[in-house]
Amino acid sequence: MNGLLLGWAKAGEGKPKDAIAEIEAMDGPEWFRIFKSYHQGAIALAAGDKSTARSKLNDAVLDREGGSAAPDTFMRAVVAGEA
Repeated sequence: MNGLLLGWAKAGEGKPKDAIAEIEAMDGPEWFRIFKSYHQGAIALAAGDKSTARSKLNDAVLDREGGSAAPDTFMRAVVAGEA
């Protein structure tokens, strides 16, 4: 949780690349990737970086293991990826 909070704090400071890197550095089980990808995509989208947002949210959508563990996150990633 600390990594997500620190990542979002950096995004709030106007440092989306640092925020995305902070979240990428987080460790967790294989199914945790979907949360990392989703939050990275959301940060990129909030920063107006649609290319990175699409890439990260697409990673979340294609993550079969994580998607089955977190279907609500999967659906939000699908909807946000269409923005």
